[in-house]
Amino acid sequence: MFIYNSPLEKEVFLVLEKTMSSMGYEIIRVRCKSTGQIKNIQIMAVLSNGDNITLDDCEAIHKVSRTILFVELFEKGHTSIEVSSPGINRPLTRLSDFIKFSGRQITLSLKLPLNGRRKFSGIFCFKDIECDAITLAENGDECVIRLADIADAFLVYTPSL
Repeated sequence: MFIYNSPLEKEVFLVLEKTMSSMGYEIIRVRCKSTGQIKNIQIMAVLSNGDNITLDDCEAIHKVSRTILFVELFEKGHTSIEVSSPGINRPLTRLSDFIKFSGRQITLSLKLPLNGRRKFSGIFCFKDIECDAITLAENGDECVIRLADIADAFLVYTPSL
């Protein structure tokens, strides 16, 4: 389970995942945006042990990603690649993220409205892998949200992070 907002994001992730893993990195998120004919690929990564990456790591990921993506998917000159660490408002994009950070405060937006709303914020709990859903407590109310319905989810920075 990985949150993608487009088929291109999924394709970029799948093309890069094995190589990044063999280099000791884990891809947290891929975002693809187009401005005219220019594609902007944003890659967010951490070290395989979960630590944040350094500037040298960003450069290594950029160099390898650029080579792979230009060979596999894109023409040179029409794509820019940005690499960064997740930062303090870390996105939750994988099933393992939702398990690891269960009990924390998040903000999320849905692909389609739920009870007339697309944006939510509160403490979430991931209870059941079989269900692939979280329970979000917000202002004393609880709602169940399927992971497949989430467009974006981010941890809310608290000093305990």
